[in-house]
Amino acid sequence: MHEQVTRIEKAAFFDCVFLKHVCILQNSQLQVIGKMAFEHSAIECFYIPPKVSCFFVNAFSDCNQLVIVEIDENSNLEEINYPRISGSESYIIMVPMKL
Repeated sequence: MHEQVTRIEKAAFFDCVFLKHVCILQNSQLQVIGKMAFEHSAIECFYIPPKVSCFFVNAFSDCNQLVIVEIDENSNLEEINYPRISGSESYIIMVPMKL
């Protein structure tokens, strides 16, 4: 994903059943991950860069292949409403100590 992208809009990758990876760099300007952004995709892991301040809890609904969500240790998130990851039997959310 281009580093200047600031938002992943609502349902941007909805039903992208062949989408397994999204490359987001640490210097990304991404600030918002919208509702249902990756719902029903085949995404396997996702990195939330430091500038993300708004992360909708249902961004990963029905992501059966998702196993890891990593939140950067310098995250601007003030609180986390743990994402609803339905469909995946087990997954890991890597959260910085400060959150």
